[in-house]
Amino acid sequence: MSLKSVASAHLSRRVFPSIAAGRSLLVFIPLVLLLGLALAHNYWPENLALGGKHNLKPHKGAHGTSHTHGAALQQPNADTPTHSTASSRSQPSDRDGREVQQQIDQGIKRLEALLPLAKQLTLASLKNLAPEFHLQTAELRKAEHHLKQVDQIVLDEWLGSDAAVDSEEPAIISVGPDYAIDLGTDEEALLLLSHELTHVAARSGNLTRFFSAVAERARRLTGVDPAKGQEEDLGCDFIAEQAVKSLISLRPTAEPASRRMSRALEFTCGSHWGEVVGSDEEHLSSEETLRALRGLDAELSKLLPECP
Repeated sequence: MSLKSVASAHLSRRVFPSIAAGRSLLVFIPLVLLLGLALAHNYWPENLALGGKHNLKPHKGAHGTSHTHGAALQQPNADTPTHSTASSRSQPSDRDGREVQQQIDQGIKRLEALLPLAKQLTLASLKNLAPEFHLQTAELRKAEHHLKQVDQIVLDEWLGSDAAVDSEEPAIISVGPDYAIDLGTDEEALLLLSHELTHVAARSGNLTRFFSAVAERARRLTGVDPAKGQEEDLGCDFIAEQAVKSLISLRPTAEPASRRMSRALEFTCGSHWGEVVGSDEEHLSSEETLRALRGLDAELSKLLPECP
């Protein structure tokens, strides 16, 4: 369910309630200090831009070992929407420190291990949908070129429960510790990776026509009406859902496919997402996203449990 930001960075809130949590106060406090210093010295960093682009998930480095950040990510913007996923699970601060670090490290290692497959499945999903959504060969080639550049997962403390990609660091997907800690399964990790990778594949407007076509079909079939600024994120969610579905088929387990998909999307009956995430200028609400995905992929309803 692949996720605008400061400068050239794409922040992705966890819309699939591993993809919905509010932003940490740790992001706002450094911002206030930064603004104060900027005003005091009559100086504004050139690469700190308010507004910016859309969502792409975790901005991470080498699974908790590398903490390299783009300048824009080092100076978070409180006005920038993120792909936050307010998970109903306990947050790292509620857990034993050593256990927390182990779980964060495990989440990063899982992302690193899955990255090659995630690139394959993301590209395959785009190719599978090409005839239906009129993706051109040139667009697919550009997408493949962009995807090949990504080879690092970086743990970024600034991101908290968010993920991001930065066009100035094309090789990196960054992930916040509060997100990494909840990546206990391949399905959850692949959802994050594929969403972010789709944002990468879309760089320089490469998939704009595809995103518009996906949004138009969602409007027609479900009544969900994405704004222009929400179309890319919905398209990234769609590709990520397709990639997870492929993973479930490619790597069957004793666990039912419905349970694996539900966990990836954090689908639960009643609230639909464990904890409903509202919309903003770049994201549909979690309920709207799920409704749109059901319309875009008729098979998804079969993979989600029936609710009373």
